[in-house]
Amino acid sequence: MYRILIADDEGIMLESLKNIISSNYGNECEIHTAKTGRVVVEEAEKYPPDICFMDIQMPGLSGIQAIREIQKFNRSVVFVIITAYDKFNYAKEAVNLGVMEFLTKPVNKKVILETCSKAMEKVDYTRQKRSDDLRIREKLETVVPMIESGYINNILLQDDFQTYQDNYRELLDIREEYGYMIVAEFGDSTENGVDLGVEKPLTGRTWRCGFTTDTLYAAFPHLYFAGHPALAQRFAGIPVDAVYASDLKRTCLTATAIYRQKGLPLHRDARFREVGLGPWEDTPFGELERRYPAQLHAFSHDSYHWYVEGAECFLQYAHRFLAGLDDVVRRHEGQSIAIFSHGMVLRGALIELFFPGQDEGVSHSENTAVTELHWENGSYELISLNDATHLTPELSTLGRQNWWRGSRYLDFNMWYRDAAPEDAPLLAALGCPQTEPGDRVRIAMLRDPPAGMVSTRRLDGDEGALLHLALLPEHRGCGLAAQLLGEAICPLRAGGVKHLRLLRPVTDKGTKRLLATYGITDGCSIVPTEE
Repeated sequence: MYRILIADDEGIMLESLKNIISSNYGNECEIHTAKTGRVVVEEAEKYPPDICFMDIQMPGLSGIQAIREIQKFNRSVVFVIITAYDKFNYAKEAVNLGVMEFLTKPVNKKVILETCSKAMEKVDYTRQKRSDDLRIREKLETVVPMIESGYINNILLQDDFQTYQDNYRELLDIREEYGYMIVAEFGDSTENGVDLGVEKPLTGRTWRCGFTTDTLYAAFPHLYFAGHPALAQRFAGIPVDAVYASDLKRTCLTATAIYRQKGLPLHRDARFREVGLGPWEDTPFGELERRYPAQLHAFSHDSYHWYVEGAECFLQYAHRFLAGLDDVVRRHEGQSIAIFSHGMVLRGALIELFFPGQDEGVSHSENTAVTELHWENGSYELISLNDATHLTPELSTLGRQNWWRGSRYLDFNMWYRDAAPEDAPLLAALGCPQTEPGDRVRIAMLRDPPAGMVSTRRLDGDEGALLHLALLPEHRGCGLAAQLLGEAICPLRAGGVKHLRLLRPVTDKGTKRLLATYGITDGCSIVPTEE
């Protein structure tokens, strides 16, 4: 059954749409109608629709205004706009609201039915996903305690196992007659070199995000995740009933500041992941700045218009986050919830929620900054935004990385090219050791002039070697060296390297300090078996 709401101030159009849909889908649909913007909002509250056909110009609230009001308490509605007015006057607003289709009157029967069928498929997909999630959750709630209490012991000890075999097979949905069982326990590792490989929501591509320790993160390695103890101290006296995080390792590590001290489980939810960048994944920001300067500027300053084919656009990632947020607050109504997410996707969600169409409404946040929302009767209230008062200047991103403060290095990120024969004087000046055929020698470029180099070597099996990295004297001590380390490790990991060797003793104090910061020692693991 699909609940459909049709809104149009023209009685003929209203009845025509109703008759077309009802005559073709019959008992599959429950149809409600409205002739004003106010009434359509009231109907949507009384009879929450799955699909809504909305006219733009209606008495009172316009169709656009009505959609905004409905989305405050129901974000799952599939909207279709039908209007006699010029499409281009409203297309941008419609896109910003996540409208599925924008149809211009007059609309023939075939188009109406095709659009309705498409909307129904979207509703079916959402319902099925929700059902699958609930089924899995229900099965886990049933199965996990049972396994913990008896299943493993029954098997290992052969303690009356046959008596319960049929029950186990039904509960676990085991259909095969024969097979093997593996029992494994996975800990919550914070070892140096933990992999951050995850599958992105839009492309399905695995994103190799660099490396991490329990306090530092280097995916795009000029960014730090600092302030973990300060965050824990901030929430020491604040009641928290549930903790959620994206399923990326770095957010889960940060979340330990709250859920461990509160004795709570951590719920991972992929809807709180960072933006899926598609073809931009694994590309240094310096390379993006060089190849796509306008798009990179839009990424940071004009989110609504940033678009890269294969990546998530603003509405996709903002609505993804908000759908997860709506589910969580309804699941924990009346409770205090902590959600750990990522700067870009969180910024997009807050813009869409409180400052729609105003990209400047929410600034880019400090790492571990806290935004407080109050939810009541299906509506959100913004209490505080990007509060980082728990961080000292030494713990903040801007405070710790001095290169961000000066105009010389403001927002500077390096890009890389392969070394050429004419780079021999530069490599000599940087102390680069003798290389062999097959070594990967990369020149780090800061805009146009060279700034440094990094070289690596593939060894036998799953081992690789960090040969050398260095910056020119004028670029040292500015926070840029971590980018060299990221350029060394990420390609090695992508090529299947699991262990990193240092082929010669490190004598430079600055390099020693850098490697120690990230836990890089001779023979260290850079790709774990499990995230």
